[in-house]
Amino acid sequence: MKKLLMLLLSCLILASTLQAKDVSGISIPDGYDLGGKSLVLNGTGYRKKFFIKVYIGALYLEKKSSNFEEISNQNPIVIKMHFLYKKVKAKQMQDAFKEGLEKSYPNLAESDVVKKFLNTFNFDVVKGDDIDLVLETDKVTVIHNGNKISEIKSKELAKAILEIYIGDKPADKNLKKGLLGV
Repeated sequence: MKKLLMLLLSCLILASTLQAKDVSGISIPDGYDLGGKSLVLNGTGYRKKFFIKVYIGALYLEKKSSNFEEISNQNPIVIKMHFLYKKVKAKQMQDAFKEGLEKSYPNLAESDVVKKFLNTFNFDVVKGDDIDLVLETDKVTVIHNGNKISEIKSKELAKAILEIYIGDKPADKNLKKGLLGV
């Protein structure tokens, strides 16, 4: 009887870890597999522009944290954007990232590495699209709907992108709170 009870308890724990978080009817996975490395969902939130929900953001880490320094020392970090708005033009994506980089890392904003990153977004995104930003110690990988579209080697860019989302001058303060799980 004791073994059966332990087995049932184990199944319940396993089932709870495999569930996804429901955000406005969108299923956000509790985990992210990155080449065999398992990351956990730290938090989610909305990116809003003029009261319009543009996308649901999700932050995946090796270990949950609400502390920027702890998070910035983790490797890798994934920021997932699941788009809710009907269409975001390439230029709008580029401008949003450029504005965020100018606020959080002004010295890097005009660099060749940032230009390369911005030029990655040469396509429109539509409702239902996903963009994943994989931030590693020395590179940023951009994935669109499961397809790798860019890899840029730059430690500074990876840190700057993280700053846009959860740094001292985030692009969206409410999104930051959600990603940090606070």
